[in-house]
Amino acid sequence: MKRLLVLTALLFNTPALLADTFEFAVSNDSVEASYDIALSNSFSTRISGLYADVKRADIDLDKAGDVRRDTSTALASIGLYNHGKTGPVTTHLGGYVFWIDPDVDNAKIGGDQSAGLALGVAIDGHITPEFLINGSLHFAPDILTSGHYQNYLAFNTRAAYRVLPSTSLFAGYRYLAVTGDKLDAELYNGPFVGFSFSF
Repeated sequence: MKRLLVLTALLFNTPALLADTFEFAVSNDSVEASYDIALSNSFSTRISGLYADVKRADIDLDKAGDVRRDTSTALASIGLYNHGKTGPVTTHLGGYVFWIDPDVDNAKIGGDQSAGLALGVAIDGHITPEFLINGSLHFAPDILTSGHYQNYLAFNTRAAYRVLPSTSLFAGYRYLAVTGDKLDAELYNGPFVGFSFSF
């Protein structure tokens, strides 16, 4: 009976890394939804979708110099991460397979839809039990991308505050860019806000 009570206590007091998490982020120009599924204490998978509709984005079209063009971008990804915790800092190493479909001024430039494998790292730092800062960087070189894109770069940083035991609010900054045969583009470069639920 004591063993059963101990096992029950362990199941209901597992580390935060075992919690599944749904996130929703939005800005004037973008919307993103993602779901993190805990596979174990050390591994998780992440499914994510992003749509961005940016007015007058910074575009280098046909390598002729920077111009301002309207862009819309659809991005979907699924990834796998390994986690390690040292004190208040948690490091996530891994990457994701992505599909991306940029559209510049409603004309597909640079090879239409493309896919690739982006490798990266994310770091969480708990300032207090409720307050968290996070940063992530992912990069896909030419060898890991298909189509006409040679490079894919994604950077995110955010600050989150837990307002309820399973709910957090966050604000952050995102940078997303690709380079290709005919197109170098900042597909998103700006802030966002959102919330997350842990299950």
